[in-house]
Amino acid sequence: MDNRCCESQTLNLISGHYQTGEPIPNALFKRMRAARNFQGARQALHQLELALFDMRLLQITFPEMKTTFTQRGNRSASKSR
Repeated sequence: MDNRCCESQTLNLISGHYQTGEPIPNALFKRMRAARNFQGARQALHQLELALFDMRLLQITFPEMKTTFTQRGNRSASKSR
């Protein structure tokens, strides 16, 4: 549901039953509003997991290079200046 439609008065102006034109019942509106944030915390947690994975990946040291990705990036940046 778009931010503009989180009030029942606004939603009633732009919607209605396709045959009778009756507005959305209040019980249905409350369910729609509750579903708006469904699994929001899980999605935020997923983004944190991806960030942690990225940070760990950048800290891996490869024996043959004896550097991390971050150190190699810093060296490349200083060489190009």
